Amino acid sequence: MGARLDHQEGLLAKRFSGTVDSNNTLFSDSILIGPGASVEFEDCTVQRKVNEYVFCASLGGYSQTHHRLMLNGCDQSGYEGNPKLLGWAVFDLDQLIHGLKIELPKHSSFKVGSEKIWLLGGEVHYGDKVSRASIDDVRTTGGRNEISEADYHTAVFLKPKNFEAENEFRLVYRSCAPMSLTNRETPFTIESRSFLNAIVEIGP
Repeated sequence: MGARLDHQEGLLAKRFSGTVDSNNTLFSDSILIGPGASVEFEDCTVQRKVNEYVFCASLGGYSQTHHRLMLNGCDQSGYEGNPKLLGWAVFDLDQLIHGLKIELPKHSSFKVGSEKIWLLGGEVHYGDKVSRASIDDVRTTGGRNEISEADYHTAVFLKPKNFEAENEFRLVYRSCAPMSLTNRETPFTIESRSFLNAIVEIGP
């Protein structure tokens, strides 16, 4: 993942306060509470990142107004456009997903069996990426345990408010489900005639 100018892409952050008494229990990736110790946390934040292969698009049919907004940005909301987004295409979502289900398992990055949920789709929501959490919640999700399904969806399908102009829909390819990718992965492109039937309209 790596949206343009979105430095919180894939971020899961939780803010918490409280006292922890623990006996050699890993509380987070970098905090170990020793036997008999008691530690007071005041308005602290723990963070972790989710990294996946993501296809991003805007919802709805083609609109010149929306296209200009994506190109030029919006000073009022603080959204910075991308002048490289010159071309456009409208896809039939069902046909696109059908093509992906055919082609992705052929790719060398595919590591999961058919019993895994490896392709997710959903609308992006916009709001504060930092949520208030309890000590017990942070103990579970801030440490080395697997990320919960709810927290995974927050990390992948929630973006800061200034990106709301994108009206985004995402398809997420989880090649390493239930784990996420390392930060060293590079983007890849799939070229196949399977996607031709998904194109409803295309522009220059």
